[in-house]
Amino acid sequence: MFVDSIVIGNTVESMFYALKTSSYHLNTPRLPLLFYRQLEVPILGNSTEPKAWSRLYTMLGLCGKLINFEDLNSLKIEENVLKASHVRGLSKFQFEQCQIFDSSLLSHENEVLKASEPSFIAIDDFELRNIGRSVEEIQPRIAPGDFMKKVYFYTSERVDGANYVTDCVSESILTLEQMLDFNFSDTMAMFVVERHLSSAGVFGLPAGIYANGSVKYRKPKVKHVKRLVSKIDNNTYRDTSLVRFLDKTLEDILNE
Repeated sequence: MFVDSIVIGNTVESMFYALKTSSYHLNTPRLPLLFYRQLEVPILGNSTEPKAWSRLYTMLGLCGKLINFEDLNSLKIEENVLKASHVRGLSKFQFEQCQIFDSSLLSHENEVLKASEPSFIAIDDFELRNIGRSVEEIQPRIAPGDFMKKVYFYTSERVDGANYVTDCVSESILTLEQMLDFNFSDTMAMFVVERHLSSAGVFGLPAGIYANGSVKYRKPKVKHVKRLVSKIDNNTYRDTSLVRFLDKTLEDILNE
């Protein structure tokens, strides 16, 4: 298949760039869209990542510019040919221009200008129990470090009819060494959530009365459900006339 211009990525930025430049967009695997992520600038009437992603996905699909593969395994660029290996085989695209926002699955011929160790985004999902139906909101945890730097609490659809906090999700950015270190494990992440609930004054369900007349509470239970990890390629590569590596924000794209 011949395409004049193709964008490789998995973000709102890469999809918006493809739409703005009338390019094809090849979706690389990505972590789930997180409900709390706000865009730096609203686009197409949307200010959150999930809504903007859905709108862009639909628009590119209607334009016939969306390339999506089930279980994409790897990508390889040789001169002006992009090869995509996926569960159903191998697909080839001949292009005039290729813009890369995500190179985590990509093998290519561009020179490395600066080599850097990869990093990893880790998303941890938790179920909360013994919180109580009266707790409809818990303030998020925003920390300066990279481990558990963001923790957001929400009401999950897994509990029918719930209008109270049932779950939380956290974000961390870790090195390969930290990924193998117990101090940055999902168990330690669970302890961070427990400490935050305590510091935020969130008690569990009432469990009786102490002798002095004060209310006894059960301790909130935090259950780690799963950890999802995505690799980030931090190398800097030299652009060529055919292949460019982009790190543009929405504002950059709008101002071009």
